[in-house]
Amino acid sequence: MATLYSDIITSLRASPVVKPDSGQSNGKVRTQVFSWTGDAAQNDLVELVKLPVGARILTASVNYTAFGASVTLDVGDSTTENKYLSALSVAAAGTSDFANTYALYGVGRERLGTAVTVIAKFEGANPASGSLYGYIMYAVE
Repeated sequence: MATLYSDIITSLRASPVVKPDSGQSNGKVRTQVFSWTGDAAQNDLVELVKLPVGARILTASVNYTAFGASVTLDVGDSTTENKYLSALSVAAAGTSDFANTYALYGVGRERLGTAVTVIAKFEGANPASGSLYGYIMYAVE
């Protein structure tokens, strides 16, 4: 039977030891909870939370009411509107995790160099009135 090692254990077993960053070990985990209810139009933006400089996003989730046929939701920031979630159908009520896949974002790998406002954008069609609520978990040193 073989013993295999994750990247963090490999770093700790190295000589000299490679100290893990706050996104991997010993970071302080913080959560910001958001809630928005209202009437939006296609291409409208909803500012959800503002993350501090140095934050590393670990995971996030959004719950939503039914916004109507063909309506999709992107979640991102002012630079990349779909950085964390792209074209999620919000035609029917539901829940979706976002910012939690290594391929999309690199869970905890990217340290925010500036404070970042996380935004949601409605696309595809004019949404009905509804609600978005959820959370973003992130690590800081």
